[in-house]
Amino acid sequence: MNSNWCQMEMKAYISRMIQENIRICIVMDDDIEIKKLPLFLRDIKHIRRDHRSVIEVAEEIAGIIKHM
Repeated sequence: MNSNWCQMEMKAYISRMIQENIRICIVMDDDIEIKKLPLFLRDIKHIRRDHRSVIEVAEEIAGIIKHM
């Protein structure tokens, strides 16, 4: 969560959240705990990687998008 990439993604999210009505789904790696996320991200829908391949996670995301 402290990497430059994560910081850049969080800033971009906050900016878009303020400017637009967006939906976000977090893909969490296996070693990230919800309690370690910033407060504003804790209640957002998330998907756990659960040792799955990127393809399997992408298929889950596609299923979620279909039902939006």
